[in-house]
Amino acid sequence: MSFSSDHPWIYDVFINFRGEETRHNIVSHLYVALSNAGINTFLDNKNLTKGEELGPELMRAIEGSKISIVVLSVNYTNSSWCLNELLHIMECRKKYGQIVLPVFYGSVLIITTRDVRLLNSLSADHVFTMTEMDDNQSLELFSWHAFRQPSPREDFSELSRNVVAYCGGLPLALEVLGSYLFERTEKEWKSALSKLEKIPNNHVLQKLRISYDGLKDYKEKDIFLDICCFFIGKNRADVTEILNGCGLHADIGIAVLIERSLVKVAKNNKLQMHDLLRDMGRAIVGESSAKEPAKHSRLWFQEDVLDVLSKNIGTETVEGLILKLHRTGRICFSTNAFQEMKKLRLLKLDGTDLKGDYGLISKQLRWVDWQRSTFKFIPNGFDMGNLVVLELKYSSVEQVWRETKLLEKLKVLNLSHSKYLKRTPDFSKLPNLEKLIMKDCPSLSELEEDVGQMESLTTLIAANTGIKKIPFSIVRLKSIGYISLCEYEGLWHDVFPSLIWSWISPTRDFIPHVFPFGGNSLSHVSWDVDSIMDYHSPILRCVWVQCQSETQLTQELQKFVDYLYDVNFTKLEHGPNTSDHSLRSLVIGMGNTEIIMDTLGKSLSQGLAASSIDSFLPGDNYPSWLAYTCEGSSVIFQVPEDNDCGMSGISLCALYSSMPGNLITECLTSILIINYTKLTIQIYKRDTVMSFNDEDWQGVVSNLGVGDKVEIFVAIGHGLTVKG
Repeated sequence: MSFSSDHPWIYDVFINFRGEETRHNIVSHLYVALSNAGINTFLDNKNLTKGEELGPELMRAIEGSKISIVVLSVNYTNSSWCLNELLHIMECRKKYGQIVLPVFYGSVLIITTRDVRLLNSLSADHVFTMTEMDDNQSLELFSWHAFRQPSPREDFSELSRNVVAYCGGLPLALEVLGSYLFERTEKEWKSALSKLEKIPNNHVLQKLRISYDGLKDYKEKDIFLDICCFFIGKNRADVTEILNGCGLHADIGIAVLIERSLVKVAKNNKLQMHDLLRDMGRAIVGESSAKEPAKHSRLWFQEDVLDVLSKNIGTETVEGLILKLHRTGRICFSTNAFQEMKKLRLLKLDGTDLKGDYGLISKQLRWVDWQRSTFKFIPNGFDMGNLVVLELKYSSVEQVWRETKLLEKLKVLNLSHSKYLKRTPDFSKLPNLEKLIMKDCPSLSELEEDVGQMESLTTLIAANTGIKKIPFSIVRLKSIGYISLCEYEGLWHDVFPSLIWSWISPTRDFIPHVFPFGGNSLSHVSWDVDSIMDYHSPILRCVWVQCQSETQLTQELQKFVDYLYDVNFTKLEHGPNTSDHSLRSLVIGMGNTEIIMDTLGKSLSQGLAASSIDSFLPGDNYPSWLAYTCEGSSVIFQVPEDNDCGMSGISLCALYSSMPGNLITECLTSILIINYTKLTIQIYKRDTVMSFNDEDWQGVVSNLGVGDKVEIFVAIGHGLTVKG
């Protein structure tokens, strides 16, 4: 319809509305917006002069407008005046080609969609998620279409319930299948059900396929088909890793499928899919060559897989294959069956043995799930260089590989329920492993120390194994988030303090002499500083904390400084006056620099007790060659450039005083060394400092680099106060 070129137009737009409801809201806003845009708009309270008759003038305005906007409000039809205007508008539409635009003011817009993203983009006020129908509702809906009544005929009752169970509460499927089975015989019903178990009814397929065909990216379609055939019930994170390894960008791809309601994620993060959607996807896979399963891109139907493997007729089009036998069944095939499957990415076998040259199996594998395998080691020649996830549950492996090859892409290794597993793999060959699962492996008695090299490991599960000792190197795991090992299970930051006490327990004999706390776990760990520092085992010599940020360093430092101050210190600045004769000086020597030892040797107090190696100097005669001095309990300095002979020693002199009558039990109790540049904290107990060995000394010096900003705190015994 077009405008009449002969008709005299006066206005661009005429607004028809009921004034009481809309004049001061939508209509006023609409008028201002149109006028500001340069559109000549007629509005009755703006254009009519006082005293003019509204009826004829409004009619002429309607006839002279190119467009009429009709604002339909709740009480619009209660006004005869509005209805008369609307009648004249529709006459003008027919006579002059006037454009009529209705606006439903106050209406609720209901959108039904499978695409959640659409609702988000429209900023929907409320979203109602439809749930599947229960059994009774499903049976009633199905019956209305299959029998034209609310319940099934008595002789079709059992068959009807089978169909309803197959539809899984999906209204669309209930409607289509019910209509398909209307007025058919019992034999036809049974035949249809038999077909539906493998091939969905064509009408169901066509309707359910709308969302699938709407996927614009072939990668999203591949992800959907992979999930249909292999990954229903699998952990979303693991599937994402596998499909990312296939180059399918699964993070966004799975998110799109969820938005389109093609895939769901259960509360346990497992991927779920309606049975009919699953069957639709599998039917799509078989469309290319329905009579030649060997040419399908994915093989999942047991009879097809058995046929392909037994006849060695696999083709290059096969990308995924799954064969799961009953728990009591076993079968053996030749590796020749896989020779032509050059593009095989996904492989799941259960109760299946392979004999022959494993080099014939595809080198493109990203996922291998081989349950109940009978080999003791993964056979030589099995190329796993591109593998992302390896699952060998309920297997007979004693050791995964005889000689572990470098597998840089492997992210998940699951060896659960392998009762003969005795040794863990060489972790240095698995640099990017994120999940290590060895649940219920009773023959596994030891977790190798090199587990600490696995910087990417986030999950370690080794519950119900023969492991009795937890390797100390586990504290070096930088990314660990969850652990289940020995009697310890839970988030790492909850388990960590208990592990510490298991190592420093007097009943243990494998305690290392240094505790290096570090990694992401530290930011969440809360340990009892008092308990650690009060522990009197000579084996615990040093606590070493590696922080990840300045904020973290400050937080951890505060714990130790609070401990030192609260237990050992009284701030001298506000302490009592002391006499000169009570001043004492403590010198702590670390290393063997000749000039330091020579100078100290000339000044050592002759009255030093044989049982002590504390060195005393008069309080007003501390060594003049000390480079850095400070009042209080700490000294801060920057490590200078190396001299010709290099830095080989540090001498720390602490000036302290005692009150007359105080019983002095010990002078030095602890030393705290903070490297602000390297974000490290080292704390040494008295017994360690008094018996420094080469390894202790190396631990201090190796952490000091030229230009590092360092602060050293000293803590002394009860009754003493640090002067400087």
